[in-house]
Amino acid sequence: MTNFKLTYFDSMGRAEVIRAMFNYRDVAFEDERISHEDWLKIKETFAFKQLPMLTINGTDQLFESRAIELFIAKELGLMPTSNLDQAKVAQFILNHDSLYVHWSLLFEKDEEVKEVANKEFLKNHVLPFLFKYNECLKSNQTSYLVADTLTLADFAFYQIVFAYINTFKLILTDDLYEIKKFMSLMESDPKYQVYLKQRKITAY
Repeated sequence: MTNFKLTYFDSMGRAEVIRAMFNYRDVAFEDERISHEDWLKIKETFAFKQLPMLTINGTDQLFESRAIELFIAKELGLMPTSNLDQAKVAQFILNHDSLYVHWSLLFEKDEEVKEVANKEFLKNHVLPFLFKYNECLKSNQTSYLVADTLTLADFAFYQIVFAYINTFKLILTDDLYEIKKFMSLMESDPKYQVYLKQRKITAY
């Protein structure tokens, strides 16, 4: 039996998709959550000087959240079978990262400035991003992003949309119908429901 240890901060961030897949497949793992203060003390001892880090069987270490997600998805049978569909999964999850540069607005201390920046972010970046994915869901005609089954792409997309709703106060309108349907589909999955009800929700 493979032993997994996931090390990250006590937040959703770049570890939540990994946690979700482990829980969905009922795979035991050590969910090590460290404070930012402790991280500063031990950062230099980490090969990539960053988190998350996945430790496999106590020895092998893997960094970069997307690399970890792809590895775990393959280990847990949450990747499609064809090479093309696997590339599509990578395409979707990597595309999410193009918006992360704007998340710095969360640390703006002036609330009025923050509110304006948030509205501009939603209008100019998040909504165009979502309309693109809405069309992808529509064209795939299976309710999922890739092929006709649940994959890493769906876990990652659910989490990013959840973050925009929970943290950035996004409202899904009817012209994003495919995404609204997708979110309902994910939240109605009995196994995923169990995890969603028990997980710790954080701003980022």
